[in-house]
Amino acid sequence: MGNLSGFRNFFRTAQWITPQRSRLYCLLFLVLISAMIGGLLVTSHSGIDANGKILGTDFISFWAASDLALHGHPADVYQMHAHEAQQLKIFPQASQSGYTAFFYPPLFLLICLPLAVFPYLVSLCLWLSVTGYACWRAVKGFLPEKTSWVFVASFPAIFINILHGQNAFLTCALFAGAVYLLGKRPVVSGIFFGLLCFKPHLALCVPFALTMARQWRALCAFIMTVVVFVLVSWGLFGTATWLGFLQNIPFATATLEKNYVGYGKMVSIFAAVRLLHGSLFVSYFVQAVTAFLVFSVLMYIAFYRRASQATGVMLIITALVVTPFLLDYDLMLLAPVLAWLARQAQLHGFLPYERFLLAFAFLMPLFVRYLALSLNVPVGPVILLAVAYMVARRALGQTTVCLPRGVAVSSV
Repeated sequence: MGNLSGFRNFFRTAQWITPQRSRLYCLLFLVLISAMIGGLLVTSHSGIDANGKILGTDFISFWAASDLALHGHPADVYQMHAHEAQQLKIFPQASQSGYTAFFYPPLFLLICLPLAVFPYLVSLCLWLSVTGYACWRAVKGFLPEKTSWVFVASFPAIFINILHGQNAFLTCALFAGAVYLLGKRPVVSGIFFGLLCFKPHLALCVPFALTMARQWRALCAFIMTVVVFVLVSWGLFGTATWLGFLQNIPFATATLEKNYVGYGKMVSIFAAVRLLHGSLFVSYFVQAVTAFLVFSVLMYIAFYRRASQATGVMLIITALVVTPFLLDYDLMLLAPVLAWLARQAQLHGFLPYERFLLAFAFLMPLFVRYLALSLNVPVGPVILLAVAYMVARRALGQTTVCLPRGVAVSSV
């Protein structure tokens, strides 16, 4: 019985996860991953790494889309053959990398428009630097006091986003900035939420949460931003471009349902069930039921906590849970969520199992793809749901903390 209790306390209090030990491991990881990225750069030639892949693999889609639009052919972005031909024109020697589609609405094409003004590698560096800095500024407001730079810099999702040349820094900057400003500057918050609609599947819950929280100014700013965003992109790129995007939706759906991206690279509930050989119906059903439950918790928190950071953080984690199309680089959105949870723990003490789950969720982007691809073990959604539970527990006011010896007390 004593052994069982000790085993439970090993995870319940997780006193073995000390700040000093964590800092050392994070520093070692930072050195190793930096050396790996440095090795890729040193051994690359003309933008192609030693494995024959383009540096910033997914960024080629953004850059090619910008190039087509700047040369007066924005509608061709949604013509697969034209967009693929543009990618091969830039990197003909990387044909084995495959086609990188552009499923985003013309809203994102508007954001991408300046990219092809610069050469590919210069543009990639500027893209990651500018969006990365914006992300840092947005997340900084959620961090616990005196947080070591090592913890921030070693978050694995950062390097996944860098290696893919993806837009997760931008989505994190907009989402975290909107949440941070919601109770302070609601109009600016609503504008940030509106800009997030370039990735509409991550903004699905926003109007519902703002309505339930009675944040009318933020909601109006959100709606107006989306309307202006759409009108500007329509005026600049034309009706044919928007029609091309709408006509591409069935192909985007097929990409999800027929495993074109690879379920092992995804961290959604839908992808997990498919990876475990569930049918399309079962996968969508489990996704929908789980999404509804988490969404219901969000609505409850939004109604009672209104414009608090707890509401905003719950909105972020809910956005990650409800969408069936979620890749591992999107886990960058966990940064403000984990930072907020760590800050709550610093102020009020760790809740049972919170220290262990926080550490596990922090490391998740590092191993989630490997476990899914190599072992068919989709742990991503399980950890996302655990994080959602931790946020809801904090937001709903549970303050029972774990002392070093596992003794629980109630803090005020």
